[in-house]
Parts: sequence; structure tokens; C-alpha cells
Amino acid sequence: MLKKMIICSLCLFIAVMGYSQDDIEEKESRTFIFTVLGGGNFAQIDGDSLAGYHKPGFNVGGRVQIVVHKNFQPSIEIAYSQKGSSSTFFKKPEILFVLDYAQIPVMLNYVDRRVMFSAGMAYAQLIRSKVTIRGNDEPAILDQYKKSDISFIAGATFFMTKNLGVNLRWERSVANLLKAPAQGIDSQVNKLITLRAAWKF
Repeated sequence: MLKKMIICSLCLFIAVMGYSQDDIEEKESRTFIFTVLGGGNFAQIDGDSLAGYHKPGFNVGGRVQIVVHKNFQPSIEIAYSQKGSSSTFFKKPEILFVLDYAQIPVMLNYVDRRVMFSAGMAYAQLIRSKVTIRGNDEPAILDQYKKSDISFIAGATFFMTKNLGVNLRWERSVANLLKAPAQGIDSQVNKLITLRAAWKF
């Protein structure tokens, strides 16, 4: 599944970079740029014995960039991000972890014409959670999880036009999701690949 996602992402990257538009570079006179982002996550939890980015979820939010320089534009986001893991992608899973977060990423961005490269950290607060094993809810397992998460994010946004772009990024927790080791499991971390459309105002 991961190979298919990588191939699709590469095809999308080639299509975007091949888009012929000479005036894509925008000479910004503004101090702030607002962008709306919407798309999806392909998530997994390292340490839960379920391999593969099989858990789909929404990722929507908004971003404010500060135009310090034409190339250097740090930003802050507010997003709703559905993470977790699943034993399968297409069929009804036997094991499903649902971890939905309200997230605030703070990013450093380098802008070069139609591409913006980004890296930063994000704080997330758990707002919805559920663990289902063979159709049964397991609230006792949820008690083992922290209510917050801190993660590292890296990615890029490729602009096809002055306003419309595609955002691709990778994210990983930097701290253990578990409050304490449980049932022989020392640690778990969120990992996900995000693909979103970006509309810049």
C-alpha cells in the first residue's frame, strides 16, 4: 500500500512541476498570507504490531504565513487531524485505533517560486478517541494513552497556479503516546503521510 501511495505522490509531483505557467512567482507586498488546507491522512502507530499506513482520516485547517522575506515565510496552522491505525485499509478492520486531534503546527518555510519547503513541530490535543477490536469497544486500552502529542513535520507545497497548490508532508510523534509501558509494549508513536489541497488567499 505504501508503494502505491509513493507512486501516486510522485505522479502528482511530476504533474505539478510540469505545469507551464511563467508568472507563478508572486511578488508579495503583504505581511500575512492566509491559506485554507483540506485533504487526508494515511496513518499508522509504530509499536502496535499493525504494519502499514492503513488508517485513512481527514486533515483540514488553515495556515497563516508571515512574509519576513520573499524566500523565508514562517507559519502557524490550526488543523483537525485524524490519526490512529488499522489492521486493513479497504475491508472492515479487526483492530482499529481512532485518535483525532486538534493540532497547532509551527513551521519554518522556504519559498522558491512554485515550491514551498517546510519543517517544524506541532502540538496536538486529543479530542476524540476509540479502540475497537473485533467489533468490541475497548475503553480500558484508551486509558493508557496521553491526551496530547508533540510531533515533527516535514513536507512541501507545490503550487500549480498563483493560488492553488498541493501539500504533501510526513509526520512523526517525538514522544511516547502511552502514559506507561503496558502488556510488554514500551512505546508507541503516531506516523502519517498527509496529502492536501491548498488554496492561498
